[in-house]
Amino acid sequence: MLPGICCPGWITFSAVICRALDHFLSIASTSGLQQFVRTARPAKGSQQYLLGRPVAPWASKLLGRVGLKRFIRQRNLFQVQPEKLPQYLAATSKGYLEVIFPEQVGHVYFRYGNEMFDFQDKGFVAREMRSSKRVKFGALIKLDKEQEVRLSRYLSRLKGSNGAELGKYDYHGKEGFHCVTWMMRESLGENQGESLVRILGGKDKDGRSMPRFARFLLKRAKGVTNIAVHEGAERTTQSLSSERFDNVITTLNQLRDLRRAAGL
Repeated sequence: MLPGICCPGWITFSAVICRALDHFLSIASTSGLQQFVRTARPAKGSQQYLLGRPVAPWASKLLGRVGLKRFIRQRNLFQVQPEKLPQYLAATSKGYLEVIFPEQVGHVYFRYGNEMFDFQDKGFVAREMRSSKRVKFGALIKLDKEQEVRLSRYLSRLKGSNGAELGKYDYHGKEGFHCVTWMMRESLGENQGESLVRILGGKDKDGRSMPRFARFLLKRAKGVTNIAVHEGAERTTQSLSSERFDNVITTLNQLRDLRRAAGL
């Protein structure tokens, strides 16, 4: 027996070292997003949806027991406060595309890396992602290596030409593109025509309008399980779990109706 191996102090020290090593190895084996959640400790909540409608936890368990679990869409919400934004961006700069829906704006942005990409009446815009006072919801889409390569090439091409190939902004999307459809024109999947909504289990019509695209990503898309809530005011687990994104989807629908009424 080695000297000192039975010393209680040595045993306690060894246990601490082992626990620390296990913790380090567990973090190293997780994704960047999981590391952010573990280290930043943001407020977290969870939701379940069935065909775009919220489902109570007990009902979700019941549906799972009767073999309908595959129809349930899980949404894990976590808060990203301004002071934690740099840490969050570093954790999700690779392997993710974030689709951002600001409250009460009626617009959609896309973030890849540390940049936000947008197409509006002023043209194609690429700018650094920064914190703001406005509440935003970010649907995180996990990309495989091939999808990320295709996305990166597409964005680089647009940045190089200032989006010239997109033409003029067209809110209705009949003769041009708007803030959603410019992303749908590129094939991100293995097959030609396999757009973003297609690889997420949707149909082409799910990516043709802002309201429908928001509802699809936030509540129905099968490849989206994590939603970042960009907000300065501290949230609770209960408030995140009960969030219904009304200030995003309702606003989008209202803007659409107003534009239709005005004949725009």
